[in-house]
Amino acid sequence: MKQIFLIMILFWLCNYSGIAQTSVNATGFPASGSGGSLEASIGQVVFQTEYSPSGYLIQGVQQPYEVSVITSNGEYGGRVSLNVFPNPTTNSVTLSIDIADLPGWNFVVFDLSGKTLQESSISSNECAISLEKQPLGTYFLNVYNNSTLAKAFKIIKM
Repeated sequence: MKQIFLIMILFWLCNYSGIAQTSVNATGFPASGSGGSLEASIGQVVFQTEYSPSGYLIQGVQQPYEVSVITSNGEYGGRVSLNVFPNPTTNSVTLSIDIADLPGWNFVVFDLSGKTLQESSISSNECAISLEKQPLGTYFLNVYNNSTLAKAFKIIKM
């Protein structure tokens, strides 16, 4: 009798310790392609965000990460690489432009209503764009070369 009881407890402990993460999701799916593979779940209902002066931590099974390119002008093709990071952000983003000839390049930051918040010429290959004075929300960053739109980004401030 004792052996059966011990075997049942051992079986129960082995099954219980095998659960790493659990969440209640609406659905999920695997996806793969030439660039890699991923598994996604939709409908996570449990998460928590902790804020501190040095940053924030989002606890949960899935973590948000978004790089949104709204539009890209094909004219610049492989000659120019434009990137914005980190996105989402808490205070500022860095615009990285990989080109030697910077004269004529500038950027404009505006909000959802179309109001221009910041506008400046680009004088170095990496420039910091501050969103510190702006409330949490969605913003847009347009990068121009001689008044021609090269790329537009959606930035999320959390």
